[in-house]
Amino acid sequence: MELPLFADFRQALDGDSSYELGIPAGGTLDELAWRETQRQAPEPGTVEIRVEAAGLNFKDVLLALRRVPDSGPILGAECAGEVVRVGAG
Repeated sequence: MELPLFADFRQALDGDSSYELGIPAGGTLDELAWRETQRQAPEPGTVEIRVEAAGLNFKDVLLALRRVPDSGPILGAECAGEVVRVGAG
């Protein structure tokens, strides 16, 4: 049985654009949505990854529900993909 909540996240996104799954302002899972974002050059000691798959874990759910302090503006930091740019160092 497919969960309707996640059906919308399986949509194909434009491969030339960048997206993030942001933490909803209202703290409900119904507000989860992809939003287009600007690519930024990697800072020193970081990389840019073209994400092929990302996992949402229990902490991501708590972040989306605003039950724990924010640790960043996006969800799904656990991911797999291809490194496409490397910052200095």
